[in-house]
Amino acid sequence: MKDALVVLGMHRGGTSSLAGTLVHLGAAPPKTLMQPTEHNVLGYFESTRMHHLNQAILESGGSDWDDWRAFNPRWKDSAVARTLAETARETLEDEFGGAPLIMLKDPRICRLVPFWFEALRATGYTPYALLPIRNPLEVALSLRQRDGLPIAHGLLVWLRYVLDAERTTRATPRDVISWRALLTDWRGTLETASARLNLIWPRVSDFSAAEIDNFLSDTLRRQRIDDPNWRTRPEIHEWVRLAHDALDELTRTPNSNSAMETLDRVRTEFDQACLIYGPALAALQDRLVRSDLLVEKLSEQAESGEASRLEMEALRERIRELEAAAFALTTDRDAIRAHVDNLQAALDAAEANPAAFEAERAALAAEIEPLNTALQVAGESLAAAETRLAEEIEARQVLATRALQAETELEAARAECSNARARAEAEAA
Repeated sequence: MKDALVVLGMHRGGTSSLAGTLVHLGAAPPKTLMQPTEHNVLGYFESTRMHHLNQAILESGGSDWDDWRAFNPRWKDSAVARTLAETARETLEDEFGGAPLIMLKDPRICRLVPFWFEALRATGYTPYALLPIRNPLEVALSLRQRDGLPIAHGLLVWLRYVLDAERTTRATPRDVISWRALLTDWRGTLETASARLNLIWPRVSDFSAAEIDNFLSDTLRRQRIDDPNWRTRPEIHEWVRLAHDALDELTRTPNSNSAMETLDRVRTEFDQACLIYGPALAALQDRLVRSDLLVEKLSEQAESGEASRLEMEALRERIRELEAAAFALTTDRDAIRAHVDNLQAALDAAEANPAAFEAERAALAAEIEPLNTALQVAGESLAAAETRLAEEIEARQVLATRALQAETELEAARAECSNARARAEAEAA
């Protein structure tokens, strides 16, 4: 059998730093690595294919990554689950190519542990679980900064992830790891993990140690809670405090029965609360989501209206330029016609004196010909300008109609958004 290191932790809970350390110690990462972002400049060490697959699994079960309710327990018996299980096995083979020691990580796996452990065993791997534990308030603050989640929401999601991951790995070789200890003493932390898992890290050397020293840094803790009394803060529910303390106990005493009993009690109470309050809060959350969509639509319409206003101003300016050009062309044409009339009068007078007529006719004809040409050109330019002016006026009328329609829709969206928020606030109260 081959070995699979499965990093199971909450989003923003230290999973990337632990995963990267395991890779430096010799575990093979997935081939399609997620690219670093401003929220994780050192990289996620996470398969993009597995990321999308896990999100698809959650959505197929009516859930999402930030859902704190229990995942549909009957999903595993569905035809969808069987199809996605085959996809998971293919993904493991493609991403790791049969490497003897692999590392896979996606926080969503915390809620899908049985699914992925079965897929690993089906592809010839023995799963080993590593559970990094970070201060839940730091996690919630980081989620608020990255995703805009309220602190209370982030703490509930943290509770769901860590409870599910801990409960479903009890029969699996595992180690619960303090993330703070990993940052301050990765050597001791990973030596302990090696002993508890009965695994050897293949790439232990001075070179790999230097790499990890450069990779890990306490600056990774951009959300830092050093207050020893953080547990007494009003936003920290008793379940969160009890779960964190029990998990912290497991980092020191992996087989602590009292810690697991505490986690079981918290999980039972939390699941019961989810069954009671989940449906009502889901309905409220759905209305808030639709309200946010209305606000987004309202903003887009406002931006569209501003763009239409600017476009109309540019169109008006263009029309003014065309009107000025048309006036100038009309003035030039009238002057040319007056000059031609004067020349024609002179020609008529010359005809009364045939002797002088022939002498001046050629000169007059030569002078009149370019004037007629200029007159024709001016007429054509004026006609073209009048055509463009008519088109611009028509375009302005169309734009004005569109702007009026957008304003009407904007007012309707504002009214709907106001009504939706009023209903949501009334129900929340």
